[in-house]
Amino acid sequence: MLRVPTSELRAFKEEANRWAVLHSVTVVRTKKEIQKWYEKNYAIQLEIFLSLPYSKLFNKDGVAKSYDASNRIKALEDCIATILEVDDRNFWRVSIEKTESKDGNECAMIFIRPIDLKIAEEIRTHALMETKAPS
Repeated sequence: MLRVPTSELRAFKEEANRWAVLHSVTVVRTKKEIQKWYEKNYAIQLEIFLSLPYSKLFNKDGVAKSYDASNRIKALEDCIATILEVDDRNFWRVSIEKTESKDGNECAMIFIRPIDLKIAEEIRTHALMETKAPS
């Protein structure tokens, strides 16, 4: 199936590229840090905060509007991978949270961190310990 990028996606990618040019020092520094993480066998965590004006998050009665933040994850991953020249298969943990922008501007704040790879058995053991009732 052929996917054709929407005008919104094309505009987003153009804005991301403009950001990368304006922040080239940060981009280069981050690329170097990621290479160090790879040498230590770390994976990458992306923690994304989408800052949106109140009007995009809630209707006039204060009820949450339909704004599917998870649909934006793949576009963000692709842009980050392109800008940092990394393969997005190394993004092992990705979270996204909607936040209200008091000044009305939309933006994405992205934190990139190294993480240790987890083993399923470790997670199961930890989960079982947390679900036991206190004595």
